[in-house]
Amino acid sequence: MRNLTLLVIIALAAACAEAGDDASTEETELDAGAEAATTAAPDTGMIHNTPEGGAVDWAADIGAGLDSVPDLAGRDPAAAQGAVLNLYVLRQEYLEGYYGEGGRLEVTPELAGAIDTNEVRFHALMSELAKESPDSATVVALTDSLAAQTARVRAAAEAAGAPTPWAEDGP
Repeated sequence: MRNLTLLVIIALAAACAEAGDDASTEETELDAGAEAATTAAPDTGMIHNTPEGGAVDWAADIGAGLDSVPDLAGRDPAAAQGAVLNLYVLRQEYLEGYYGEGGRLEVTPELAGAIDTNEVRFHALMSELAKESPDSATVVALTDSLAAQTARVRAAAEAAGAPTPWAEDGP
């Protein structure tokens, strides 16, 4: 739930910055600060906060996390939305960053395509869960569809022998 709150705060801050007269000055200052921070930090090739493991592990985590979503959505739609958002931010985004099209690791087109399709299915489920009253049957269907696609991601990663972003001795 904290991630959802953080995303709302970031969105509001961005909206306020766009609306202000000094937005271009602030953006320039922020861009300069971000550029300085980027050039000062060593590039390890790792994305910040990369979870341990790799594509196979992260797909397994998504699949396991989806198991409770339909039941949770029936009891507490906001909790289900938070659970799916966490899976998306803490696993799917890393799949994309490392193994998706243009990712940091060289992978097969099948794996990159499967991850891209997973992204689309995640967004469909998140959109349904964001409704005031998500439809239970739709949540079940979208969760099942995402789970099946996530299994395809895992199978494609296994078939490709997808490398892990972690070095043997850690990041």
